[in-house]
Amino acid sequence: MSSFTTPLDLKTIFVDYFTGSMELFMFMMMVVLAGMAGKYRMPSYIFLMLLILFSVFMAGTGYSLFLILGIISGGLIAYWILARFGKT
Repeated sequence: MSSFTTPLDLKTIFVDYFTGSMELFMFMMMVVLAGMAGKYRMPSYIFLMLLILFSVFMAGTGYSLFLILGIISGGLIAYWILARFGKT
């Protein structure tokens, strides 16, 4: 028997059911955002604003500042790598 999930409980739906942990969810979303930005050739300053917005949302979960800074720097590195593969 499954448990009841409220319709817009996004943390339960995305984190608990799809990935299992918050760290894995942040990593997967960082790669997905970088892949989409690289595929559609989004300028890097706009992508940086998107990553900062994502990290502000993730800061609400109570993670430390170093993890948030790691998301931003790792996301930019993944964006530059995936943008190079997207141009070919």
